[in-house]
Amino acid sequence: MKLVELDVESFSKIETPEASVMALGYFDGVHKGHRAVIQTAIDEAKRRGIKAAVMTFYPHPKEVLGNPEKPMRYLTPLQSKINRLESLGVDVVYAVKFTKQFSQLTPKQFIDCFVVDLNVEHVVAGFDFTYGVKGSGDMII
Repeated sequence: MKLVELDVESFSKIETPEASVMALGYFDGVHKGHRAVIQTAIDEAKRRGIKAAVMTFYPHPKEVLGNPEKPMRYLTPLQSKINRLESLGVDVVYAVKFTKQFSQLTPKQFIDCFVVDLNVEHVVAGFDFTYGVKGSGDMII
């Protein structure tokens, strides 16, 4: 499995990766519901004959945007999450550093940079996944 760490500042420095199907989400705990989303991405990637990828974020958005005096309790530290994703059969994990600057991306900027520019052919996410400034982008078509 390949680990790619990304942030807004260094994003333009990466090479265009191989095509993939990507599961998007924070995936804290990689619980049964998360595994279903990830397995759907893996199955679709196999069907298409391309890589299965997962994009996760660190630290948790609430830690960056919330009350700094109230620290987050993580179910699964980042490295443990990466190990679990590898054991599920994920080919690539994109670990995106969640910063205030990242939180200000518009939904279009997020999709253009973190989906289109990563050569993602198909996205899988939970019904409650949001992206872009103030979670203004969602998975509802």
